[in-house]
Amino acid sequence: MGPVDKVVVGVDGSERSNMALRWAVERLDPDGRLDVVYALDPSSELVLAALQQDSVPLRHRAERDLAGPWSEPARAAGLAPRCHVVEDDPSNGLLRVAEQQGATLVVVGSHGAGGRHRPFVGSLTRNILHHATIPVVVVSSERAETVGPDIVGPDTVGPDTVGHDKASRHHPVVVGVSYGPASDRAAAWASDYAAARDRPLHLLHTVSYRPVFPIDSPVDTLGSFLGPEVTVNWATADLDGMRDQILARHPGLDVSTRVEVGSAVRALIDAGVDAEVVVVGKRQGDQVLRRTISPRLRQLIARASCPTAVVPSCPAPPS
Repeated sequence: MGPVDKVVVGVDGSERSNMALRWAVERLDPDGRLDVVYALDPSSELVLAALQQDSVPLRHRAERDLAGPWSEPARAAGLAPRCHVVEDDPSNGLLRVAEQQGATLVVVGSHGAGGRHRPFVGSLTRNILHHATIPVVVVSSERAETVGPDIVGPDTVGPDTVGHDKASRHHPVVVGVSYGPASDRAAAWASDYAAARDRPLHLLHTVSYRPVFPIDSPVDTLGSFLGPEVTVNWATADLDGMRDQILARHPGLDVSTRVEVGSAVRALIDAGVDAEVVVVGKRQGDQVLRRTISPRLRQLIARASCPTAVVPSCPAPPS
């Protein structure tokens, strides 16, 4: 089984949830399992109670819609999705079903916050990313507009770009690589996904001239005092080692590497224009880190022109 074998999708009949469902349906493993979830927000029931109206018809209507038109794309593809209507906050309800069903992937649709400089994502997506212990794919219903000069990828510095053009033409899986367990798990998930989908894999490591958040990139921070050539050499060596590990796990996989100097968000947005998906890692350790997502991650999700997969650094605890 591949990384898209037990999938939970949040569905509410909106266009963004339809896109998320279609994305999951098209990529579900042949023997995979699909669960679709609609969460009845308790606030809706409180409003009905205040108006002295029964909430039971609301639930019945949601059950009919979920088993009917909302999940039709899955049935049209020959699948038999399992439908769940839960009474809970949407993010909590979705993650609770994912845990109960032993899911390996959550897929949600999300709007960007609007405008050319979209720095935010919706509250539902943020909450899911805060608490998820399994990979989450965010499918945006707002395809990014033409990349402007302020978010164009920087000049290439690394010497290893063999296969990059070929990979771009075949919609590669792009993974943002750095140092640490979050990066390692993201690269591992991306390689499994690329192998299962028969896609090229592109490893992209960005080196910052002046790291803004030293805690996020201590190696780059140290290297910034030694000169960009040093950090580029370190990143290139790290990519070579990572590529060797991936090829040992997936022989024959088309793996290309690239080192760029500049903004990681801009580089990933630029690389994601022709990508199947952009994959990034999320640090997840103590309760503080577990409940935060970085501004750069929010910007990437909001601006990317392809789906974004966020892989937590810690695996889900055994159920």
